Amino acid sequence: MLSLGLPETIRVSLGTLEVLGLAPKVSKYPVGVAYLLMEAERCWGTCKYCPLSRVSRSPKGMLSRVFWPSRPTMEVLDALKRSPIRRVCLQTVIKKGYFEEALALTEAFKSVGKEVSVSIMPLPRSELERLAKAGADYIGVGVDAASERVAAEVGRPGPWLAYWAFIADITEVLGEGRAIAHIIVGLGETFEELVAALLKVRELGGRTSLFAYTPVRGTPLAEVRGPPPISYYRLAQVTAHLIEEGHHPDEFLFLDERGWGIREEFVTEDVVAKAVLTRGCPGCNRPFYNERPGQEPFNFPAASAVKEYLNRLVEEVREARAPRAQPP
Repeated sequence: MLSLGLPETIRVSLGTLEVLGLAPKVSKYPVGVAYLLMEAERCWGTCKYCPLSRVSRSPKGMLSRVFWPSRPTMEVLDALKRSPIRRVCLQTVIKKGYFEEALALTEAFKSVGKEVSVSIMPLPRSELERLAKAGADYIGVGVDAASERVAAEVGRPGPWLAYWAFIADITEVLGEGRAIAHIIVGLGETFEELVAALLKVRELGGRTSLFAYTPVRGTPLAEVRGPPPISYYRLAQVTAHLIEEGHHPDEFLFLDERGWGIREEFVTEDVVAKAVLTRGCPGCNRPFYNERPGQEPFNFPAASAVKEYLNRLVEEVREARAPRAQPP
């Protein structure tokens, strides 16, 4: 019998099914976190890039390019209890009662000995404190769009300022570095807008997790926009890494006739190798979330995966330029 407030079923990423022993192991790079997704017919959000959105015609159960099979919640909890995996990442969906469901699931994951990250829309301070008390120690914030302009263009719900206020609240409630701001690169932002967003996250005490925009059939944006150029994404990754390391963009960015680039002294193998790794909560690696196996990853799931690409990656960063969009 289900505990009060727990849903009957929950969606589980394919990689998570493998590490929980609920599917055959086929992945070269196992997931470092158990990724779980709330059940819903559709999210109430209107994001034009998301297959879960109510404006999407994508198959049910997709998020980015990943299909998430549905499994009984108690089966998943039992598998989690037996698994050595340390952290669960719960992806919430805007629907009736989703906050109370998030609370119940967080408590359930804690009860089987797991650390818990929750990715959720901005909450009132009182609800954030309840979620923290239930056991969430990292909160993901789907800022997604790098500017208010882009947020309006792609249908991101809610007031733009609410996302930033929520990051500040998380920092106060959970501590420095516990708010993980998700930003999708390639939604139509200028490089200047992206840099400003990365700086804002750091100023508010959060950390950034970068995603490459992934067109998914059935979403409105997929009809008009493709994924970002790999060179632009590398520029974004190194910029995010250096900002998080405490550098100001004035130190490492330069502008020439081709656009914005990274100064040569910052393009080292060590910097690049760290910058291209998946960013997120402890243990997060999301293998092949934005790319298919066999292609050069946008985000690398492990340091060992970077080695065969490292020389190419360094050259990609050296040559990368982002168009200048604003006058001095």
